[in-house]
Amino acid sequence: MYAITDVTVGRYLGGALGIIAVLSVFIEVIPVKINPVSFILNWIGRRTNKELFDKIEELKARIDDIDDNQKTLEADFAERNAINCRVRILRFGDELRRKIKHSQESFDQAFDDIDVYEKYCAQHPEFKNNKTISAKERIKAAYDGCMEQDDFL
Repeated sequence: MYAITDVTVGRYLGGALGIIAVLSVFIEVIPVKINPVSFILNWIGRRTNKELFDKIEELKARIDDIDDNQKTLEADFAERNAINCRVRILRFGDELRRKIKHSQESFDQAFDDIDVYEKYCAQHPEFKNNKTISAKERIKAAYDGCMEQDDFL
């Protein structure tokens, strides 16, 4: 039988090193950047959730496509809005040429349309412009005349 006194210093040292080795697997020491347990758990997690990660990547790609489509739709909407403003400006100018009376609110709306149209044209130089020049002048002159004579509808 072995007695406690028979244990040598080498055995104490070997036992202590064994305990430290086992504990180092479960305890991460800050300066040591490699931890086998974390590495193994990360690897298992990536393998287990591969399908989920693939779905997330697919959703990210679809969201990017939706963002691109949204930007295209916003640009199309802004252009259609500018065209609608141009149509209303031209129609209002034609009505003034035919001596149709309008209220002050109608003139205010026409000026709002002119502002939106001119702002869009300034921001988009490739957009066909210069189609409302005489209509804008006619609207301004008619408005000034109505203001002087208080002759709104």
